[in-house]
Amino acid sequence: HQPGASRPQVRALGNGRVVVAWKALQPNGTVLLTRESTDGGASWSPDRTLASTPGGSDHPLMIVRQGELFLSWQTQADGYRLIPVPAP
Repeated sequence: HQPGASRPQVRALGNGRVVVAWKALQPNGTVLLTRESTDGGASWSPDRTLASTPGGSDHPLMIVRQGELFLSWQTQADGYRLIPVPAP
């Protein structure tokens, strides 16, 4: 991953889908990124930005509910966010 990346979360969701999510510090704030595999980790998608914030934030946590994946993320600027992670 890139400089400033921290505390990745990993979840295997079945059918070969594996998702990694992390936050990364950038000059204009923090971004929430994901990378996915659909073949059990043999190959990976490019990084995908799901959200960003100009201020501080906690580390994202993965939540799976009824087979759907979400990232739970608290930010100073935007408050609490529950962000869906759609399948690629």
